[in-house]
Amino acid sequence: MSYLTERASYLKGLAEGLGIDDKTNEGKLLSAILDIIEEMADEISLIEERQDDMADMVSDIAELDGEEDEDDDEEDLDYFEIQCEKCGNIIYLDEDLLETEEDIKCPVCGEIIQIEIDDCCCEDGCDCDDCNCD
Repeated sequence: MSYLTERASYLKGLAEGLGIDDKTNEGKLLSAILDIIEEMADEISLIEERQDDMADMVSDIAELDGEEDEDDDEEDLDYFEIQCEKCGNIIYLDEDLLETEEDIKCPVCGEIIQIEIDDCCCEDGCDCDDCNCD
């Protein structure tokens, strides 16, 4: 029994315990409202059960197809965190986006984000000719 179903049952029991008369207009209205709340709670519980069943089926299908879990795929991605100098918004960029030569704009203020990529693997005081870090 879900939380909503329990609460709906509690309200219905409370109304009965208070002796609300179904013969008065207010009693009829309150009784009808409580019936609808109970039906809605039952329907929501049924939808939740079906959703759980469908999620299990999707997981089973993914296992049969040999697919990995989506969470595992996300862990393999490299994201870089950049802060917009104008508004301070934190922007997350993946490696593919960083390799494009297009301007990257802050989604909040529209400021063009300047990105400097340091490809040098050398320590300070580099004197090699291969990395172009001068």
